[in-house]
Amino acid sequence: MAPIEDSKIYHIYLKNECVLHSLSEENFKSSWETLQNLVGLVKTDYQAEDLSYEVVDVLQDRGDISNLSDTSQ
Repeated sequence: MAPIEDSKIYHIYLKNECVLHSLSEENFKSSWETLQNLVGLVKTDYQAEDLSYEVVDVLQDRGDISNLSDTSQ
């Protein structure tokens, strides 16, 4: 059996509403930094405290699927 790979995805929230979801770590870091800068620079109803994020661990079984057959017939 192949090992299970662990990966993470990120969701970004603004006032508890998800505004960006299923981001890779690289995209999360860039988006998070951009949003924090925008909230501080642009005059809006939002403050830095309104931003939050969630990290979700995703387990993926990388098993061999070459011997699967169609049993729907």
